Amino acid sequence: MGICLLESGQYEDARQVFQELLNSYTATSNDEYLVKASFLSCLGSVEIYLDQAHFALPYLQEAETIQRTALPPLHPALAASLNSLGDCLRELGRPQEALEKLEEAETIRRTVLPPLHPNLALTLYHLASCLRDLSRPLDALEKLEEAGTIQRTALPPLHPHLALTLNNLGPCLHDLGRPQEALEKLEEAETIRRTVLPPLHPNLALTLYHLASCLRDLDHPLEALGRLEEAETILRTSLPPLHPDLGTTLINLGGCLRELDRAQETLEKWEEARTIFQSHGSRFESHIQRLTQQIDQIKGNV
Repeated sequence: MGICLLESGQYEDARQVFQELLNSYTATSNDEYLVKASFLSCLGSVEIYLDQAHFALPYLQEAETIQRTALPPLHPALAASLNSLGDCLRELGRPQEALEKLEEAETIRRTVLPPLHPNLALTLYHLASCLRDLSRPLDALEKLEEAGTIQRTALPPLHPHLALTLNNLGPCLHDLGRPQEALEKLEEAETIRRTVLPPLHPNLALTLYHLASCLRDLDHPLEALGRLEEAETILRTSLPPLHPDLGTTLINLGGCLRELDRAQETLEKWEEARTIFQSHGSRFESHIQRLTQQIDQIKGNV
C-alpha cells in the first residue's frame, strides 16, 4: 500500500504507512533486518519527496549499514539503497558525496545486471543529476543518453521511468544552449506523464516547469504562462504549502508575467516565493537575495 501511495504522489499518506510499519516491526535475524532496511529506504524516499532530506538521511544511512552487514558487497539491494542515499546527499547540497555513492551503485549494477537493465538506467539518471550540480553538463548528457537508450529498449514506450529521464535530459540540453531539442524531450515527457500519472501528480508539475523555461527562451511567453499556471495549481494541491518546488515555480511564473508587462502580478508571485524560501532559514539565501533585488526594482518602477 505504501508503495502505491508513493508512486501516485500521495506522499504524506505514504509517510504515515511506512512510519507505522517501521514502528511496529521487530527484527532479530538477518532476513528480518533486511526487511527493516527496505522500510527505512522507502521512508527515506518519501521524506526526500517532501523536501525533508535532513530527515531522510539517517533512515537511508541505517538501511545502508544493515545491507553492508547482511548482504554480499555487490548485491542489487545495496545498489538501490546507494541510489537513494546519493539522491538524498544531492538534495542536501553535498553533490560530491552523492557522486561517490552513485558511482558505487553504478559499479554494482554494471557488474551484476544485464547491460540493458532498467535499474542501471535509474542509477545513470541520478548520476546525471549530480554531474549537472557539479557543472559537468556534457558528462551528465552522456549518462542520460545511455539511460534513455536502455529505457527505450527495455521498457514500454509510456513508462514513467522514461519520462523521468526525458525530464532531466530536457534541462541538460537547455543548459547546453539547445532549447529546441530540450523542448522535444520535455514534450514527450509531458505526454507520458499526462497518460500514466494522476492529473495532480507533482512530477507532471515538474515537467511543466521545465517546459515553460524552454518556451520562454524560445519567445513563447503565453504558452509558458499556461504551463506554469497549471504547475502552480498542481503543486498547491499536492504538496505542503511552503514546499520549495512551489517557490521555484512562482519565481518562473513571476518572470513570465514580467515579460508580459504584468508587473503587479509579478510582484505578488515573487513576494510569495520569497516568503516560502524565508521559511527554510538560510538554505535558500541566494534565492532570497535575488528575489529581494527584483522585488525592489519592480516597486521602484510601479
